Amino acid sequence: MSEVTVRSFSDTELSLLKSTIVPPNATEDEIKLLIMICKKYNLDPFSREIVMTKYQTKDGYRTNFITTRDGYLKIAMQDPGFEGIISFVVKEGDEFEIDAGSLQVKHRFGSKRGEIIGAWAMARHKNRPPVIVFVDFKEYMQNTPVW
Repeated sequence: MSEVTVRSFSDTELSLLKSTIVPPNATEDEIKLLIMICKKYNLDPFSREIVMTKYQTKDGYRTNFITTRDGYLKIAMQDPGFEGIISFVVKEGDEFEIDAGSLQVKHRFGSKRGEIIGAWAMARHKNRPPVIVFVDFKEYMQNTPVW
């Protein structure tokens, strides 16, 4: 990744980060790790480009640092070869197909669209084939502490 402006936190921002963004039971080391990740990838936790979660498991607490859609998009746009991303929600009644062989997506909205069944995205780069993903909506309906 090319060098970009490194995100630094003032004392006021650090205090605000601790009082509003990070979980109340976050340790100082976890906060330092969050700041290191923010600096490395030039992500802004105040704009929700990265979030920190901490939840209890049967073995104790688990801490996650989650780069959001906006964070990933910001990182991708720093690459001069990035040519954009397109994405849509797929609903019942839509015609939807991914042709893995030709790396094409065929998506036509149905005249009577029902419930959401998933979503797809395609990212394009000047020097590489496109990346296409589809996610089933049920994957996100797990009622877990993270989602």
